[in-house]
Amino acid sequence: MLTPLFLPVKTFFIIFILLCGSQAWGFGKNKVQYEQLQWNYITTPHFYIYNHQKDEVLPRISTVWIENACSSLQNQFNFIRKDRLPLIIYGTPNLFSQTNIITEIIPEEVGGFTELFKTRIAIPFNGSYTELRHVLHHELVHAFVLGILYEQAGSNLLFNSAQIPFWFMEGSAEFLSSGWDTEADMFMMDQTINSTVPMPGPELGGYLAYKGGQSFLFFLNSSRGQNAFDRFLREFRKTRSVENTIKKIYGKPVEELGKEWIQELKRIYWPEIGKRISPTVNALAITSHLKTRDNYNLQPRISPDGKKIAFFSDRKDYTSILITDPKGKILQTISQNGYGGYFESFHPFRSGICWSPSGSKLAFVTKSNGRDEIRIIEVDQKRLFKKISAPAASLSNPDWSHCGKMIVFSGIDQAGKSDLYLCTLENGSISRLTDNIQYESDPHFSPDGKTIIFSVQDTSGSASVTNTACKTTSSDLASLDISSGQ
Repeated sequence: MLTPLFLPVKTFFIIFILLCGSQAWGFGKNKVQYEQLQWNYITTPHFYIYNHQKDEVLPRISTVWIENACSSLQNQFNFIRKDRLPLIIYGTPNLFSQTNIITEIIPEEVGGFTELFKTRIAIPFNGSYTELRHVLHHELVHAFVLGILYEQAGSNLLFNSAQIPFWFMEGSAEFLSSGWDTEADMFMMDQTINSTVPMPGPELGGYLAYKGGQSFLFFLNSSRGQNAFDRFLREFRKTRSVENTIKKIYGKPVEELGKEWIQELKRIYWPEIGKRISPTVNALAITSHLKTRDNYNLQPRISPDGKKIAFFSDRKDYTSILITDPKGKILQTISQNGYGGYFESFHPFRSGICWSPSGSKLAFVTKSNGRDEIRIIEVDQKRLFKKISAPAASLSNPDWSHCGKMIVFSGIDQAGKSDLYLCTLENGSISRLTDNIQYESDPHFSPDGKTIIFSVQDTSGSASVTNTACKTTSSDLASLDISSGQ
């Protein structure tokens, strides 16, 4: 995992968009379908919006936001799609993973995709309306780019699609949906300080294609004072050459513009070196990508006695929970096939781990039979202690009370509401603490166990379809008294 040297970051992939084509055969037949969803659809001027939610809030908000994004992109690209685009909204990430729109198995970190042949957009709702708005806009950029490049779709579509520069596809989608954001800022700061920013081209791949491409296009737009995306795409359709297109649009070869971009990044970020202290001065690195060849180590949690650290890692190809000592020596590995039977997957990009107050047990969220559950294991005995199921289809971020009798967590129900739930461990009872449209997540007990502190994103102003602005807000901290519910 590449993380900024000087700024904290919660997760590596906030969003990882998959652009791929659906094969004409198979059509997802090998994917397990846990639930038969009852689909409805809404027809708008530019979309067919398919949804299965019992509550109308999510599709109504999506209708306004996707039409607003469409209007914005029509102006930016000077292009109007002639067809209505299908938009399929899944109420939870687990339901999204069962999609048969594409045949590929969808990894945990994927936040949506635009299918190549029929330009179908599919996204999951993870409870955050801010992220929903971002993903809708991001995927719609892909649909517009495909429409401009392949207005005359034919037998050479597959050949043509291979010529689209990945960094431009994902970078433009990020830039046009987010402009410039803190995640891109942190990521590019880390790359610049470590002198690992590649030139625009094949080396700008992987996650760098998203944030590096976003940064490069932001630089071009800021330094040249013009938005030339529509000209770029139309010229690229003729030349099939990124280098020739950039030279014609911006007047310089891509190598020269790339050097200017990297120089500008140095001007912005190198002064930060003198303002901050590197973590290596006062801290010990307990993981190393160069040594272990892993891609990410996420959600670390220190045991109450400070002698163990638990975190998610893909060190052994598949995601596992590693338990190490403070120096990084592996003490134990929790895999998908242990501790009371097989379970399908962890959720390292959207859920954390918690220790019991005694440090003898560990709780985490895993998917089993298409739904999430919380599993509690006895660490030293290496066995399953308890499984917790809840009415919500998607669970995340459990936290253990200091008295050891309760676990609080957040969950998304079938209507797309992200609320807080409380489990009493003695009898296994589940109480729903909140029930509203606000996005509530990351709950934590106060030391006395009487109050829960959590993150809340107020989206109540977005519920009305007449609210064309549909503004989202940043997250705030809130508290909830368990006894009174206030």
